[in-house]
Amino acid sequence: MKLETILQAAINDMARGKEEPFCGSAAEDSDDIDYCLEYAEPGYSSPKRGILFGNWNHYPKRLAGILENAGYEIEWSDEWSQCQD
Repeated sequence: MKLETILQAAINDMARGKEEPFCGSAAEDSDDIDYCLEYAEPGYSSPKRGILFGNWNHYPKRLAGILENAGYEIEWSDEWSQCQD
């Protein structure tokens, strides 16, 4: 399943009142999630499908587990920097 489909399903569930955001207000779209293919930091192995950076408080608590099961690594955007090299 595509990443965009998973994220949109979570947003739709929150809009219908089926799910609550983990903490704070719900995200209106998935534009606040960034993606990298692999870690540049030594000591980290590359995940199967890449790394997702975001404020996970805006999404349902179970979304992180769904994304991890799909092969993504989940990180908090305020704890990591991204480089282009």
